[in-house]
Amino acid sequence: MATTTLTKQAIPGPDKNTPRETGRLILAGTFALTALGVSAFWASWFASGDYASAGDACYRAFENAFPIPDGVMSMLLVAAALGLVRRSAIGAALGLSACGMLLYLASLDTLYNLQHGAFMDWSDPGETISKIYISLHCYALGIWGIAAFRSARRKETVAAFRPASRLLVGTFCAVVPLGLGISSLHWFVSGQQAAPECVCVFRNAFPLADGLVVAMALLAVADVARRRQGAVVWGLAVCGGLGFRVLIGLAFRIGNAGLFPGDAAGPVALEAGILAATLFAARALWLLEPNPR
Repeated sequence: MATTTLTKQAIPGPDKNTPRETGRLILAGTFALTALGVSAFWASWFASGDYASAGDACYRAFENAFPIPDGVMSMLLVAAALGLVRRSAIGAALGLSACGMLLYLASLDTLYNLQHGAFMDWSDPGETISKIYISLHCYALGIWGIAAFRSARRKETVAAFRPASRLLVGTFCAVVPLGLGISSLHWFVSGQQAAPECVCVFRNAFPLADGLVVAMALLAVADVARRRQGAVVWGLAVCGGLGFRVLIGLAFRIGNAGLFPGDAAGPVALEAGILAATLFAARALWLLEPNPR
């Protein structure tokens, strides 16, 4: 029996009018429209002066940490859309990372809004509906994208990957839950006791999003053990979610330096190191990613 070799070379796709091709183009269009919507939201946020006047100080500190990770996510969505239209391998890789970022964003927003009763505050129906829609849209698109990419290669295996490559994917995705678990345990045991209010508000919005990344990382580890191509799918989504976490953490710390007395160089360097490791892992996973069919 012939063995399929995973390469980056172009693979002829189905006819343009097949359902799979149509679905690919719809997904690409939704990626692009979502990036446009995110850009429009932040343009309105800054143009209207909401960045300096909306809600209380902690709400503004929370929201003002999002433009940088949202901007990176939007660029990935646009690049993924172009890649999907051109049927290039990088479209799938960037799309999966963007989906991980979408899910992290949705989880952060959802838990924050639940904690502060934003979904139940109908004094401004338009704003409440907008918050609900953003969460639902990001969840739906993130899940749709991951499911579409995973479905396309659910029967493929990673048998063609070198043992060292499988070890890399498995190790990275096994370390992520451990790191996030230690971080959360430290925060809830001792960190929040002495932290300023706005830092607590920000940090307490992370458990749901962190739990989602942990779940995806464990799914990647399981697929590595079964030698399934889904390991690459989940691994790239984990990189996206973890990247969003690091970027928003850096943006919050730098934008609110006054809330962090003492030497900030150490924590910033640590976050930067995690980001570098995440980018390295994403690149390694992309090199393992076959061209989408």
